[in-house]
Amino acid sequence: MDEYKIRYTTNAIEDLMEIRHYLLFELQDSIIAEKFINSICEEIRKLSQLPRRFQIVESSPWKERNTHRMIVENHLVFYQIDDENKVVYISRVLSCRQNINNIKS
Repeated sequence: MDEYKIRYTTNAIEDLMEIRHYLLFELQDSIIAEKFINSICEEIRKLSQLPRRFQIVESSPWKERNTHRMIVENHLVFYQIDDENKVVYISRVLSCRQNINNIKS
């Protein structure tokens, strides 16, 4: 079975930093914030095996870019798969409460 590399886009890194910042502000607990971010990243790492196990998003502009969606905790992880180079690109990590139709993919 092929193993894919995981690569984060700038948007995804910024999303994770914003989630961490929000948790630090809301909870005032850096340990919980770090554990939460680590749990998201651990689930993302699992995409290195069978990244197609999650469905493609059916709404635009995500669908046109063959963007897959995975739910982790209360967040959505959006990613594209480059089969030729065996890379999974994590494009966004967003709260389930956000309207994804108004978000730049």
